[in-house]
Amino acid sequence: MTSTHHEDAYRTTAKNFLAQWKISLSDLTSMAPNVAEGECLFLSGSITEGLANDQSDIDLVYVGSAPLAGQTIIATKGSICAEQDVGRNENDRRINVSKIEPDMFQQLETTAASCFDTVTNLNRDQEISIMSPDDIFYLNRFRVGVGLEGQERFHRCQKRLRIPEFPEYLACSELILFFNTIEDAFGESEAGHPDSAQWILQRAYQHMAVAVLAGLGVTAANPRWMVKQLAQNRERIPSEIWTAISTGMCYPNEKSTDASLADFRKAYRHLVISCPKIRRTVALFNSLHSHRYR
Repeated sequence: MTSTHHEDAYRTTAKNFLAQWKISLSDLTSMAPNVAEGECLFLSGSITEGLANDQSDIDLVYVGSAPLAGQTIIATKGSICAEQDVGRNENDRRINVSKIEPDMFQQLETTAASCFDTVTNLNRDQEISIMSPDDIFYLNRFRVGVGLEGQERFHRCQKRLRIPEFPEYLACSELILFFNTIEDAFGESEAGHPDSAQWILQRAYQHMAVAVLAGLGVTAANPRWMVKQLAQNRERIPSEIWTAISTGMCYPNEKSTDASLADFRKAYRHLVISCPKIRRTVALFNSLHSHRYR
């Protein structure tokens, strides 16, 4: 099983960025446990996605059972990542090694399959299952990862997680969250609470932004990078959608609530036209809640 076109692009992006720090991809393998047969180690995060800056961390993910041995061990209860090793290299660059044990990987695989199936079989009688932010975060880690050790195992992990289906799932699920949130914005506006409506509308536009980016094949799984990812894809986003999202997210108080909701309706109509990946979800939602969005 060979690397994908996307992985080759992520690898090139990572190599070019790390070269500024005089670090090679092969250097990174010494920063994690020895990878045994059936395990893998990969680089992921902002460095592979082209989002990093000089203060960014190096994010490694280890799928296996060996103990971590860094300066600080962080264990997050209920997370796919049971432990995180936080250390620094000789140039004081922060290195994060997230450990995913086999049983937690199996749990992520099961969750992904059941949630992706709700999009594949989308209909009026079955709602789209919404993943936790933690599940989305680590699915994206696998999607934008670059294999370092155990590459065949890494590619098998991507296949088991059905990674090619992730963008469409993210587009559809975030659109549902957008619809649910915008309903509250309408409700607050009608109840005479414009400030609350503007705040909720800002959150709604964040969901729309993730849906639009996912419709373009860009998975914005970490909110901190969303504005940068939107800017990187500015030319691919219809102007009406871009204006509504950028204003709604970054400058929510520049317009009245009524004007913002009017912008939303315009952006929504263009969503239906421009994003094939979410058209089925839009059509289904229209059939159930058409009064708001015409």
